[in-house]
Amino acid sequence: MRGRKGTPIQPLDVSDRRAVADYSSAVVKHYGVVHQLYNNAGVADGAALLDNDYETYERIVDINLWGVINGTKEFLPHLIASSDGHLVNISSLNGLLGQASMSAYCTTKFAVRGFTESLRAEMLTEGHPVRVTVVHPGGIATNIATSALNEAERAGREVRSTDPIASPGSHQTRLAVGEAGFRLTTLLWSRLRPRLRLSALSGLGARAHRYGETHRRRARQ
Repeated sequence: MRGRKGTPIQPLDVSDRRAVADYSSAVVKHYGVVHQLYNNAGVADGAALLDNDYETYERIVDINLWGVINGTKEFLPHLIASSDGHLVNISSLNGLLGQASMSAYCTTKFAVRGFTESLRAEMLTEGHPVRVTVVHPGGIATNIATSALNEAERAGREVRSTDPIASPGSHQTRLAVGEAGFRLTTLLWSRLRPRLRLSALSGLGARAHRYGETHRRRARQ
């Protein structure tokens, strides 16, 4: 399979550790070096804890968390070997604040945040040339919400027909998902105390300054 610009695309079950290991070997063999890795695979499910089953939790944890761990573990040596690596793990706004009927998803996204921040500390402590970033997006135009609705319907859980996101793939679906993400972003920001909001902005500014200084040093070398 190839993308619109001829980029090779290969389906991969990120929860399959052996498959991820084989894929990393194939990528290095083909390209010779790996500079960047984006762990982006994820699934969701909307159900209260009492209405959910163990299999659903296992599936979400296997993909959302073990997928990140598997990809990181297999590709990190190659990122280090590149001498200019960057690892990007996708968490969520739900990795900062929990949400009702999404305990499985939130659990994995909080875990991705902790995993990534711990790894970043390791890379800095050990002096490895790999930058590590965790991203917390809001509403994104992907099929994750639609897939979650389809999964709920297959499991026999009720999905209201009046809900605009009950029509998979529709324009209303994309709008509703985007609006929900915006509302969640606003809610998260408003619930932070003023001192924490200032701390968050200060942290972003400090990171931007360090990022700029790093690139200026590299440019002078």
